[in-house]
Amino acid sequence: MTVVHGLEAVSEVHDLMAARRGRACTSRGSPETPPAAVLLAALDTRASSCENWFNHTSNQPIGVYVTELFPVLERPRSAVAGVEQHLKELIRARRLVAGDRLPAERQLADRLGVNRSTLRSALQSLADQGVLAGRHGSGWTVEAQGHVVASNLAVYLQLEDVSFQHLFDARRAVEPAIAAGAAEHRSDEQVAAMRACIAAMRGTTDADSYLQADSDFHALIAAASGNPVFTLLISPALNLLGDVRRRAVGEPKVIAASHSEHEMILAAIERGDPDAARDAMLTHITSFVSRSTTALSQQDS
Repeated sequence: MTVVHGLEAVSEVHDLMAARRGRACTSRGSPETPPAAVLLAALDTRASSCENWFNHTSNQPIGVYVTELFPVLERPRSAVAGVEQHLKELIRARRLVAGDRLPAERQLADRLGVNRSTLRSALQSLADQGVLAGRHGSGWTVEAQGHVVASNLAVYLQLEDVSFQHLFDARRAVEPAIAAGAAEHRSDEQVAAMRACIAAMRGTTDADSYLQADSDFHALIAAASGNPVFTLLISPALNLLGDVRRRAVGEPKVIAASHSEHEMILAAIERGDPDAARDAMLTHITSFVSRSTTALSQQDS
């Protein structure tokens, strides 16, 4: 099987697996029908039936079915790029979804018509982008790695020379909406975790410990909003502001005011008041920018 044919055959597999899961038979991942076995059997059946169908109709107009099965593809720069691009397309089309386990490397490489080194390079690249996870003894699984995406975004923002003002403008625009969403969707467990972060901030005199608890507090609010995009945006912004925040927390007045503002934010979230949570967060971000700017100016003078 060629690389292109192998890749296109894979694109039909998720639908076949979904149909099989819908039957009243062995559940997905059971010892009788492991996902890899189902996938490989489906590939063999699909490739054989498509080849026979295509041979018997070679003198007939190519219909929608064949067009869909064998779309015109841009020629990849390399086999690695071809495998990576196709797996991304399967994820975008939700033919591969979070939790799906890929077949063993040797079997998958054979089906795609590439060597294992090429396959591993493609899979590792996708892991570095935060969409696959590889574990020894468990193989490769489709899994969203938010911390990897956030780390990559932070590097990108650094390359773009994002300024202190850019970051705080973004926080002022986004975090009030995040707090409002948290007030509407938070769980009791999340509220308790936020309260623990505030206690940790109040209970430490170490700058790094304070900053970690502060970052955790804001990350918990983003998670409580129920919007995963918010979670991805918060971490890079806080990381890039690390030096500024570290210098600012050395000022007792900055910290004392932040404690009070954090309490107001949490109180609004806990009672489920999105308008109050939005206003409290906007006040906190705006005030922190003002206090930090003043403090840093005094330190530099």
